[in-house]
Amino acid sequence: MKSINVKRTVVVKAIVTEKLKEDTLDRIRSSLNRVELELQQMEFQSKRTISSLDKQNVKQAVAIRQQLEAEKQKRLEAKKRLRSQLQEVTQWQIGDEVIQGTLEGSVDLKIGDNIASILTSEIVVKDGTVVDIRE
Repeated sequence: MKSINVKRTVVVKAIVTEKLKEDTLDRIRSSLNRVELELQQMEFQSKRTISSLDKQNVKQAVAIRQQLEAEKQKRLEAKKRLRSQLQEVTQWQIGDEVIQGTLEGSVDLKIGDNIASILTSEIVVKDGTVVDIRE
């Protein structure tokens, strides 16, 4: 029988447990703290760098100020995104299923197969252990 091996996306879902929720909240809070520290360091360094450059080379000071502002905006966006994730995770209910990511897998496709059911698959994990595979 003819068949072809094709790649497919496999969605990884996790069943929310207290451990998953707390670990996720801890990871997000840690990332938020890191971004906040980076912003503080950038602020301190930019004041020092810009003040010394303003006296020497105004054109270069303006360029560096713009570059630092762009980096600051990236950090502020990351902070906003992390706060949004924190809000989302606090609303998780124990037993809910949440998407953790995707993997790439392959499957043999044969004549007569239902392509929709073959190309959509999920792996469900609970505290790091696979508890279900859905195809």
